[in-house]
Amino acid sequence: MTRKKSIFKFTSFETALSIIEGQSLFFSGPNSFNDPLDCVIDRLTFDIKDIGSEAEKDLKDLENRFGPTMDRFTPERLEILFKKSVQNKLDRTSVCCFSNNKNNPLMWAHYGEKHTGICLEFEFDDQSPFEEIQSDQLTWGDINYNEPEPFNYLKDKKEGIWILYKNKSRHWDYEEEFRILFLGNPGIYKFKKHFLKGICFGLRNGENSIDLFKSRSLDYQYENLKFSRMERKGLTLKEKKIT
Repeated sequence: MTRKKSIFKFTSFETALSIIEGQSLFFSGPNSFNDPLDCVIDRLTFDIKDIGSEAEKDLKDLENRFGPTMDRFTPERLEILFKKSVQNKLDRTSVCCFSNNKNNPLMWAHYGEKHTGICLEFEFDDQSPFEEIQSDQLTWGDINYNEPEPFNYLKDKKEGIWILYKNKSRHWDYEEEFRILFLGNPGIYKFKKHFLKGICFGLRNGENSIDLFKSRSLDYQYENLKFSRMERKGLTLKEKKIT
């Protein structure tokens, strides 16, 4: 049975308009992340004594390439080679970031233009929602904010790459982040219309802005979208449906 999951993207009003107009989302590379400690290779080790089948194949390829001189490759030199390989993968991999919580006032303040922006609600069902990206090119999941012990990349290369992308410092845990990882270059990728399910307006959005966005959504033929807005209820945010 397919698992459906609601995920949320906070943006400025103008960016949200461009997303629905282009029917597309941006995948960014780790070099552009706002956290310089995100996706750093220090989360990995390279223990040649405990390797998996993929790393064994890499070693055999090196043996075929270098022949008898392979004996001169110390564990330290092999570590350098594998680190370069990981860095190359990072340079060819990109991420689209979401949150699991649309009621968080910090997310509205930091990513929703101080509550004047918009939260786009998407429904993810374990299949690629992007027109030109296949499901086997994607990896996805929630971010872990409890820093694990360094992982041996040579034991499981695919898991090692995902380890780089799914762990962040506990200081970022308020984001409750969900990531879709694409084994391809950063850029703008078109999504299928059914991926977008709802629009939530920030607390400080006026009626004119809401009417404009609803009108544009109809112009671009998004059907059955759920509209809502955030309101203040005491010291918390509460979502209110818009008919």
